[in-house]
Amino acid sequence: MLQGVAGWIYRREPRIAPVRDALNPNLERHLRQDPWQSLHFAFPQEENLEARWQLWQEAQVVIPEPLPAFYAYSQAFYGPTFRQQWGLIGLLPASASILPHEGTLPGRVQELAERFRRFPLQTTPIQLFVDLPTAPVEGLIREYLSCPLFSVSGEEGVTHRWTPIHHYGHQAQLRRWLGTGPFLLADGHHRWAALRMAGLAYILVYIIPLGNASPLLAPIHRLLRGVDEVFLEAIEPYFSVQRSRSRLPLWQEVQGIRYSLGLVSPRGESFLAKLRPALWAEAEAEPLSACFHRWVLSRLAEAVVEYSREPAYIVESAMRGAGWGVIFPPFSFSYVRRAAAQQRLLPPKTTYFYPKVVSGLCFYYEGDFGLRFAAPARAS
Repeated sequence: MLQGVAGWIYRREPRIAPVRDALNPNLERHLRQDPWQSLHFAFPQEENLEARWQLWQEAQVVIPEPLPAFYAYSQAFYGPTFRQQWGLIGLLPASASILPHEGTLPGRVQELAERFRRFPLQTTPIQLFVDLPTAPVEGLIREYLSCPLFSVSGEEGVTHRWTPIHHYGHQAQLRRWLGTGPFLLADGHHRWAALRMAGLAYILVYIIPLGNASPLLAPIHRLLRGVDEVFLEAIEPYFSVQRSRSRLPLWQEVQGIRYSLGLVSPRGESFLAKLRPALWAEAEAEPLSACFHRWVLSRLAEAVVEYSREPAYIVESAMRGAGWGVIFPPFSFSYVRRAAAQQRLLPPKTTYFYPKVVSGLCFYYEGDFGLRFAAPARAS
């Protein structure tokens, strides 16, 4: 069951940061200039994180919550019409019933696990969905969010509002409503795997009820380096490849043609790859990106894969000669639910859920696994 966070919050202005998938190098350089940016803990570049955390406490940049808290949290944005989704931030035991839907990159998981072992501070909740109606608690949540403790506009045009819920009775009501899951893991597969590998007891989570809003889901595109001569040979058994003659950008063209990919060669040539009809039944069972991974990438052991949610970046990189760009069409959330329910993982970096939860909403330090500092004096 969800538990309250005995954590830390910014005393004044929160310094939220995007997750890795939404963080470009220029923005990262800009954010790192701020010594109080949550990015320094979300994606650390220094070894002595304990010293920075102690400095933050001594300077009262962060202060402890007086009581364990849930956080009512909403994200308001246009996509393309106005939307607002809300949920709860709290702690789930590492053993909770959480269903992943895609695989992870082992090196990335190992890197994160080592970091959490050295310094067990969680700055970014993993994002979960739960299949529940919102009517029993929506009024309570909206009442808390009507006067939030913090309201901040993020880099992607999303307004983030959150406020703690300390009231024990309200926490009990929300806990009963959520139950014990199962919860579908949407975003944060690498962090979830790393926290468990590191042996932490609790995981900071953001739980969104599916009755609240239908998830917005986008594909993640690929740039394949080092396969120039063999790529077309590997893809030809599964797709018929023809030059693109459309005036539309590739990402728009593939949306209008069933089971198709957009390809850009290292020489700047654009192609449309259409799945051969004999294989359409297989594409009904899993996203086209998963089929491509199983059929084509498995034959290209030498490929170095780069991922991006931005098709323009993939296309521009391919046209500069960096490799083959592969643009995938959007796909339904039903694929994700099916993969999670069947415990059949999609390939790493298949899905991109929008909007992303951010770092810096609250901080949870699992003191049983490392150094705990004394709470600072009460802010004046």
